[in-house]
Parts: sequence; C-alpha cells; structure tokens
Amino acid sequence: MIFCLLLGFTAYAQQRVSGIVTDVTNEPIPGLTILEKGTGNGVITDIDGNYTINVSGSNSILVFSF
Repeated sequence: MIFCLLLGFTAYAQQRVSGIVTDVTNEPIPGLTILEKGTGNGVITDIDGNYTINVSGSNSILVFSF
C-alpha cells in the first residue's frame, strides 16, 4: 500500500511541458532531441517541430540538441 501511495505522489509531481521548436526563419525543426537534464527522460520533435514532455518538476532544465 505504501508503494501505491508513493507512485501516486510521483505522478502528481510531474508537469507537462509542450511547445514548438523553430529556426531563425520560423520554420519548424523536426527530429530535435529534448532531454530533461540529469535524467534519461527525453522526446524528439515531430515533423512540425512539436514536442510534449513530462518533467519531474517546475525547476527541471530542458536541454535541446540537434
């Protein structure tokens, strides 16, 4: 039962971050990697430069690389 409570707390603490990555000419950048610093949590932008990632908290740092 304690495990279930901790699992629920972890899920509650996560925050969803989403956006669109574009270049200097405002064109979307597909295939760009976005990682939550210090974790193995990451996503890749879609063909329109969109991404959505669940991070561990509001102080998380996102690292963008291409």
